[in-house]
Amino acid sequence: MKSPKHSNLTPTTLHLLVLAALVPIGAGCTGTSTVDYAYDDAYVYGYAYPTDVAYASVYWADDWAYYGYVYAPQSATPVAPDGGAGTVRTAVGDAIRRLARGEQVCPGQVTVTQTTGAPACSNGDPSAQTRNGVTLVFTACALSGGGTLDGKIEVVGHRTASAPNCDTGTIINLNHTTTITNLVYTGTGGARLVIPTLTDTGNNTYKVGEMPTKFTIGNQGRLQVYAANGNLTADLTVAGTTTFTVGSDRNSYSVDGALNVQNQADASQATVTGTGLTRTTSCCRPTGGTLSVDRSGGNSPGKHTWSFGSTCGAVTRDGNSVSLPACL
Repeated sequence: MKSPKHSNLTPTTLHLLVLAALVPIGAGCTGTSTVDYAYDDAYVYGYAYPTDVAYASVYWADDWAYYGYVYAPQSATPVAPDGGAGTVRTAVGDAIRRLARGEQVCPGQVTVTQTTGAPACSNGDPSAQTRNGVTLVFTACALSGGGTLDGKIEVVGHRTASAPNCDTGTIINLNHTTTITNLVYTGTGGARLVIPTLTDTGNNTYKVGEMPTKFTIGNQGRLQVYAANGNLTADLTVAGTTTFTVGSDRNSYSVDGALNVQNQADASQATVTGTGLTRTTSCCRPTGGTLSVDRSGGNSPGKHTWSFGSTCGAVTRDGNSVSLPACL
C-alpha cells in the first residue's frame, strides 16, 4: 500500500483501502486530510476484531446466566447512526453470542455441537452435567446484517472450585481455549477477512452465586484482509493479552491491554494498546476509551492515538476530529 500522504493516492482509493480493511471501529477517513489512515487501519482492525471474537467465545465456556448476561439481544431496528444492529462490527462476534443464547442464526448454514462436563459444583450429584464448550461450523452462513461466514470455531472450558462443597464464598476458576480455523467473513461488497488460525486462552474467577466481572484472554494467530478485487491488503500476525471488564449495564464491555501486530504485507509492525476501549450493543464502533498505534518499519512509521466519544461515530486521531466511513 502507498501512503495517503502522496498525491497518487486519491480520496476514492483511500476510501477503498478503508473498506477493504473491513474496519469495525472506525480507523479511517473519507475526508481530504493528508494523514496516513490506511496504515493505521490494518493495525486498529487487528486489535478490535480478534478481541471481540475472543470475548464472544467465553459465552460457550460456561453456563452462568449468559442468556441475558453481557450483550442482551439487540433490537432488529438499528439504534445508532451507523446501524449498530447487525453491522460488520457485530457480525461474527454477535453471531457467536446469539447462538450461545439459543437464538437462531442462519438456520441450516451452521452446525452447533455442544460439549458438556461435570460442573465445578455438582452438589453431590455425580450425573450432573453442564455446558463446557462447543464446535461451530459455518457454511455460507448468511448473517442478518449482511455478509457471509464460513469456517470453524471450537471452545473448550474447564472449571475448578476452591472448596468441594461450593458453599458461600467458594471461588470458581474457569479456563478456556478457543481455536479458530479458516474462518472467512465475506462482506457485502466482496472484501474478505480470513483467519487461517487463531487461538485464545482465557482465565477468570468468580464467586459461587455471582456473575463474573472481569477476565483475561491471550490471543495468538493470523488474520488476512482481502480487497473486493481479491488483492491481499494486510497479512497480520497477532499476539498479546487483553483484559475485559464487564459493564454494569450488561450491555457493554471494555478492553485494556496491548497486542503486538505484524503486517507481513509491508514488513511493518506495531504495538496496539487499548485503554478502556468500550464496546456497546448500540454502536458498531467503540463508545469510549482509546487505542494507540505505535508503528515501526514499512511505510509511515509513527505513533497515533484514536480516542472514542460516547456518541456513536465520534472519534479523534491525535486530538483532531475525523469523519468515519459507514460500517459495512
